[in-house]
Amino acid sequence: MSEQFRSNGMESRLTTVADVEVRVTSYVVGKRYSCRIDNVDPGGNIARATGATREEAESAALDNAALTLEMQSARARLTKATSAIRQTPANGVRDSQLMRTVSRNDDPRWGEG
Repeated sequence: MSEQFRSNGMESRLTTVADVEVRVTSYVVGKRYSCRIDNVDPGGNIARATGATREEAESAALDNAALTLEMQSARARLTKATSAIRQTPANGVRDSQLMRTVSRNDDPRWGEG
């Protein structure tokens, strides 16, 4: 999928990075090129880069965007996995009950228990 727009040194196109549709926008700033990649749906910036050529700026920005999106995906998978673990009580004891027990046993103010 690639929709392109060009105007006075500015170029914009849609593409997919790490299974996410993104907009790649590159433009001239002085004698260098700058590239910005944003998430099309909410429109938030994902990555930026500059380079001597348009290709160099876009390549660096796409690499940064891929890394950012892959890390977000990994974080989401980790959060989902750990929430499933937290929801499974060990021997019928909830995490909060277990933490109170550990805290009381470690705190000398509670005495021998």
